[in-house]
Amino acid sequence: MFTGILSALPWAVVAIALFALAAVIYTRQKASRVAVLFCWMIVLVGVWFMGFAVMFSTTDVDTATIAARLALGAICFLPAAIYDFTATALRLQSSRRWLIRAAWIVGAIFSALSLFTHSMAARMEPHSWGLYPAAGIATIPFLFYFAGALGTQVIEGIIEWRRTEDAKRRRRVAKLMISFIVVYIAALDWLPMFGFETRPLAYVPVIAFMLIAWGTIRRHRFQPITAASAAREILDTMADALFVIDANGCIRVTNHSVREVFGYRDSDLLGRAIDKLEEIDGDDTISRTLRDLAKRGAIRDQERRLRHADGHAISVSISISPVGDGSAQQGAVVIARDIRDRKRTDEE
Repeated sequence: MFTGILSALPWAVVAIALFALAAVIYTRQKASRVAVLFCWMIVLVGVWFMGFAVMFSTTDVDTATIAARLALGAICFLPAAIYDFTATALRLQSSRRWLIRAAWIVGAIFSALSLFTHSMAARMEPHSWGLYPAAGIATIPFLFYFAGALGTQVIEGIIEWRRTEDAKRRRRVAKLMISFIVVYIAALDWLPMFGFETRPLAYVPVIAFMLIAWGTIRRHRFQPITAASAAREILDTMADALFVIDANGCIRVTNHSVREVFGYRDSDLLGRAIDKLEEIDGDDTISRTLRDLAKRGAIRDQERRLRHADGHAISVSISISPVGDGSAQQGAVVIARDIRDRKRTDEE
C-alpha cells in the first residue's frame, strides 16, 4: 500500500499543477480559442494523471478499474484536442474543419469504449508500482489513430514552418512542435499494458512540456482579440473571394471563398502571380493594372474572367484597392465577386 502511495504521489502533484495552470490561463484568456483548446489539453492530461494516481494508490481492483477507465477515456480525446489546437494555432482551422470534427468523433467513440466496456482496459494486473490495466481489443486500433493524429499534427507544423517567411513565426512554430514531440515520449506508458515491466513515468515529459509551454506563454502571451488578430476570422466569413497581393502581383493572403469559388488550395496560390488566374495575357492583367492605381485610384466592379482550378472560366466582378504606407505602394487587395448567376439572369 505504501509503495502504491509513493507511486501515486508525483502523478497527483502534477495533476493538481495542471488543473491550476489551466484555471489561470482560462481565467485570463478565455476569449481566445487557442487558449481554450490549450486548457482542454491540460485538463485532459490532468484527468489522466489523477486517474492513474488513484489507480496506483488503491489495492481494490474495482476502484482501480474505474480510475483506469476514466484516465483512458480522457486520453482518447487527446489526439483530437492536440490536432484542433495545432490547426487553430497555425491558422488552418477553416480548411481542416472536417478533419478536426472527424478526429473529435473518433476520440469520443474510443472514450465511450473505454468508459463503458473492457475494450481499452481488459483487466487490472499487479505490478511493482501498483495496479495497471492490460490492453483490450480496442487498444491497438486506438494507437493507430493516436499515431496518425499526432503524426499529422507534426507534419502540419513542419509544412507551416517551411512555408512561412516570418522569422518570429518560424521560431514559434518550431517551439510548438518541439514541446509536443517532448510530451509524446509519454506514449511509452502504453508498454506496460502489453506486458512490458516498464515503470510508467509519463509525468516526466509532461513536466518538461509544461516548462517549455510556460516559457512560450510568458514570451508570447495569447493576445487579446483586436481587429488585426480577428482578421482571419473576418476574411473567412466573406462571401466574395479575396486576395492580398504584393507590389509584384504575387498572392500573399487568400480567404476561404477563394477555395470555394475557384477550387484552389492555399498551397496552389500563395507566392504565385495572380495573373495566372486570368484568361488574358496582355497589358490589362491585374498585376499590370497595379501601376495605374496610384494615378486612377481604386478600381470598382470591373468585369473579368478568372480560371477555376479545373480550367473553366468564371465571370467575376473585380475591385482592386491599393495598399501602401503613403509614400510607396506595397500591393493591393483584390476582391472577386462571382457574377455568373447575375449574367445568366441578364441573358434570360
